[in-house]
Amino acid sequence: DISKMPRRDRRALVAELAKKSATSKCALDTIAGEFKKTGQQLKLEVGKRRKAETLLDETINEKHNLDRENHNLSMQVQQLMSDLEASRAKVDQILQNTQQKHDNDSLSREAKLNNVIKGLRRQLRDETSLARL
Repeated sequence: DISKMPRRDRRALVAELAKKSATSKCALDTIAGEFKKTGQQLKLEVGKRRKAETLLDETINEKHNLDRENHNLSMQVQQLMSDLEASRAKVDQILQNTQQKHDNDSLSREAKLNNVIKGLRRQLRDETSLARL
């Protein structure tokens, strides 16, 4: 019991308790300062993480957009390839038809020229026969 202690011992006890209290207060202030720093660092880290998550979300969205655009472009390329093949087939067909027509025209001209030549030969023979007579 403190009341039964001599006054000098009480003063020493109070001084000692005051000293311990000051030391405890200093320690608590230091701990509070560390908690404050830790809290600020935690806020900074949370902010950094949120920024990183936002950047990751934006990157994922951009990747999806690029994938979709790539798919659309691939479909367009396939359509263009199909159109090109159809155009080549038409050109080949036109060339073939033109060649056949040219061949037919050449054969027809040749046949006509042969007929003209035969006719001229006949006419020449007939004229030669008549001249002999």
